[in-house]
Amino acid sequence: MEKEFNGQKRTHFYLPLPDGGRLSAVLFTPLKDGKEPDRPLPLILSYTAYECLHYETDEDGQKRIVQRVDFDIDTLTDYGYLVAVVQIRGCGASFGVRKVVVSRREAADGAFVVDYLAEQPYCDGNVMTAGMSYNGQSQLCILSMKPRHLKGAYIGKTDLNRYDGWVRNGIPRAFGSRPDVDWGETPQEHEAAIERVADKTVPVDDDPEGILLRQAIREHLDNGSQVTAQRDLNWRDSVSADCEGTYWQTLSASTYLKDINDSGAVVYLDGGVLDIFRRDTILLYHNLTLKKKLIIGPWDHIRPKWNPEPRFEILRFADHILKNVENGILEEKPITLRVMEYNFQDHRYWGENTGYYRREDIWPLHEGKRTVFCLDSHEKAGVIGYKAYSLNGITPFPQNFPYFLAVNINRKVKLYRLQRHFRFSIRVYLDFFNEISDKAFLFLVTHYSI
Repeated sequence: MEKEFNGQKRTHFYLPLPDGGRLSAVLFTPLKDGKEPDRPLPLILSYTAYECLHYETDEDGQKRIVQRVDFDIDTLTDYGYLVAVVQIRGCGASFGVRKVVVSRREAADGAFVVDYLAEQPYCDGNVMTAGMSYNGQSQLCILSMKPRHLKGAYIGKTDLNRYDGWVRNGIPRAFGSRPDVDWGETPQEHEAAIERVADKTVPVDDDPEGILLRQAIREHLDNGSQVTAQRDLNWRDSVSADCEGTYWQTLSASTYLKDINDSGAVVYLDGGVLDIFRRDTILLYHNLTLKKKLIIGPWDHIRPKWNPEPRFEILRFADHILKNVENGILEEKPITLRVMEYNFQDHRYWGENTGYYRREDIWPLHEGKRTVFCLDSHEKAGVIGYKAYSLNGITPFPQNFPYFLAVNINRKVKLYRLQRHFRFSIRVYLDFFNEISDKAFLFLVTHYSI
């Protein structure tokens, strides 16, 4: 893992699609003392609906470009990788229309992008993808199309079956609207929205005045709405004209599972037991038949995971599948667990001295002691150490979905950030792995809407 380069060049351009469409693409090329590589290099791709580059105004009132890439993979150029971030059609500076998320059109575009970049003179033909959430789901889309040059995918925190991940029994359990834009209703509101979006969006290098950018954004006026879909399509067999069929089935990676497994790529799954899609990460692992690895620990969906720093695990993965480095990553036990441990002196679960790693062959583990907490209106009779709390009827619901729970070692349950109201019940499971100290555990929180 020694650094080979000490700088990078950023190029923002339009990547042409076979149907005449154009996607915003940012390429990070490594530099050595200001010079570009004298040989083609392997490439890591993030295929995303979100902005890699955007404008922010600093405290002096000056606009500056902010660069943000999943898992900070743009820093891997130092280790001899090209990194590309390509924005899907209908988003950011890309042209086109995006009626629904993770569509078959989006999948075909992504597969084309992989092979297009692999066949450029700067690339040696070896490509892997990396990203989380939407950018994890977009990788499953690409895998289902089986592009020739795709060697592997590092997939973080996303769903397998979209309905099961986002809805339970007709009640939404997850919510996401980005990168949807409220375009307004009138032509005047449309124009104002276009300018508002253009003011934050960085144009490609050959479009300094943003002329092409505004043309692309204008096409986005015909985009569909995730918010409307999540509000109205609450059943597994709900039909949408925007995807010409059953909405959830058409958009679910599980529908294309055979193609994903036939892709021949190697997959590394990255999940968190506090993530809204924690169940899906496990389901993905058990349903993928290709070569695979899994790391999971006490991490949620959004906040950064520091141990291990994801980009170094991605780097180990990339070194092996793109450069054929024999680092043993696929010879290790396939599952890595971050076990949570309470620091009684500092009263915290996070940081140093609050956990450890263990590698396993299977999940769930056939060991440990499981305690089930059912939150109800009174203490359960006949069960020692079994507390219950009322959450029946209309109960305050957290502003940021999912709800927030804190479970301490004394088996008490607290609810935090309770703002909105919603009908729901909760079960909390604690798996204890250290029977001597009774400190170390992984906990899984599952919610059921009623």
